[in-house]
Amino acid sequence: MAATSSRESVDNLFRTYLGPMAIVVLPDLEKKGLTKERVLSYIDDLQKKGVLGADSAVKFKREIEAVFA
Repeated sequence: MAATSSRESVDNLFRTYLGPMAIVVLPDLEKKGLTKERVLSYIDDLQKKGVLGADSAVKFKREIEAVFA
């Protein structure tokens, strides 16, 4: 992932899909290492917990994959 612009893109996507929750969860993910696999797994977890609907999760993952491509 390219440094600043990709980081900003990920931040924007998290804010779009998770709203204020992004402020809390994104720093935690960054501490663990902000990898495509980790972010996609996290989105799956959010869907399983009912935080994200199936359609939103698919769109979110598609956009994350584009950022990391």
